Amino acid sequence: MSRKIFSKDYQTYGEWLKAKPRDTRYAKEIIRKHNLNPSAKLSSLRKMRVSDISPAFNSFNKLSPEEREMRTRASHTLNDMRKDKSLTSAAKEQGINMQDVLKHLGKAIYKKNGRWVATKTDSIGIGRWLYSNGKRICVVIKSSKDASLRTVLIVLEFLLLILKQ
Repeated sequence: MSRKIFSKDYQTYGEWLKAKPRDTRYAKEIIRKHNLNPSAKLSSLRKMRVSDISPAFNSFNKLSPEEREMRTRASHTLNDMRKDKSLTSAAKEQGINMQDVLKHLGKAIYKKNGRWVATKTDSIGIGRWLYSNGKRICVVIKSSKDASLRTVLIVLEFLLLILKQ
């Protein structure tokens, strides 16, 4: 099986990467996009947006119901990793595979010494369902810091004030 040609001047991505110093903004963008979609050619990497490749860069409201569920599971996996679980065991516990976790968490996890490590905070939006007076309200929480129960209760009180008016 032969590899696809990466571009007109370079057979492979590795050749392109080694050809010149890759510290420009353009090169860093191509490298980032290639990490998200390794099978793409240079011409398609130039055209594509990162949000088209990775759902981690889309807002919670723009995701499909399946992607929302995956994002929520990935977020729970991230929380388990912060409690000293490995990525594989946390992902298995949440019922999600590693590729989906990596897609949905984006920069919230990184590799250090061959092991996946969770960042202390993140800005991954997830939805929380709140129930009040027989109504179900979805509140999108923009980060793990905001996802604490205390913050959710404050948001709920705020929403109740709005609904009463």
